[in-house]
Amino acid sequence: MKGILDSLVRKGIDKARQSKYLQSVFEKPIALDELPLKGVFVDSFGNEHHLLEGLRTYVKPKWRQGISGVRKEITPEMINTFKLNGEIAVNRLLTTLDAENIDLSASKVMEVGCHSGGCSFSIAEAGAKSVTATEFTGFKVSAHTTGVTEDRLADVDDYLATIRQQLAARFSSREKVEFVNDDICNSVVPDASHDVICSWDVLEHIHDPAKAIAEMSRILKPGGLIVHEYNSFFSLNGGHSKCTLDFVWGHARLSVEDFERYIDEFRPEEKDMAMSFFTNGLNRMTRAQLIQHLKAADFEILSIIPYSREQHARMVSGEVLAQVRNLYPDAQLADLVAPRTLVIAKKVG
Repeated sequence: MKGILDSLVRKGIDKARQSKYLQSVFEKPIALDELPLKGVFVDSFGNEHHLLEGLRTYVKPKWRQGISGVRKEITPEMINTFKLNGEIAVNRLLTTLDAENIDLSASKVMEVGCHSGGCSFSIAEAGAKSVTATEFTGFKVSAHTTGVTEDRLADVDDYLATIRQQLAARFSSREKVEFVNDDICNSVVPDASHDVICSWDVLEHIHDPAKAIAEMSRILKPGGLIVHEYNSFFSLNGGHSKCTLDFVWGHARLSVEDFERYIDEFRPEEKDMAMSFFTNGLNRMTRAQLIQHLKAADFEILSIIPYSREQHARMVSGEVLAQVRNLYPDAQLADLVAPRTLVIAKKVG
């Protein structure tokens, strides 16, 4: 009986996925006109922005958790989640490497922004020759507060070390992974030492992406591959929890000065973390700039795949795009409607 029920459920899911009507419902734009008006903000260019109650929750459902400032307790459930998320991300990486005829078993892999190490351990478990797992503790502190101290840096290091120690116990190939505290914009990793460099949700946070990409080129062997998946600043949810405002694409439509004035007026209790993240935690790299950086660093671009959302495309307006371009002339519609982008490039030589 259970087998029959499982079969019916699977068929129902398959039909739902194929239904254009259901797809249209799921991709329906947020009904902005149904959200209560909570205020009005006028920026320095004279643009009037209507602030909507509840919009932040639509865009970033877990934003309260993101701004709480309360460190999560390390639990078995947390470790299981890091392991599962790492395995899911690495499965996507393996598909890319296979498509590009990269032999993982002969590859030295470097992960930028490894955090828990879940992806790095999973890469090792999948058969990599070795994995260099890098994380820049200085960023993790400066992007969230103006009070960067040695004690805070040490505290973050200790917290991550505990997570990694517990996570490592779940992987038989853990000895292949080496953790390094490293700023990819000024890396200590040797020249021509790796075959693959990868990251997930990191590229949008690097303070100098041009320099970081040049460093990746230096670190890679000739013919080496970079594979990065990231959440662009210009996407609807590109402000993350701390900088998503109460009008669509607000973080990309306001200058730094206007953003600070907005926070002072509407979220003064969040100012330290919001301003730190807005100025230190998010770069403003457009797709066009990414292409320039890759070419300047002697990369052959194999694919830049924007995972666009119909919902976002149906919400963006000419006014929104014009205001974004007023601040960032290189920004294109594709930057605004793709919450995730996959970049694959090969070092020439």
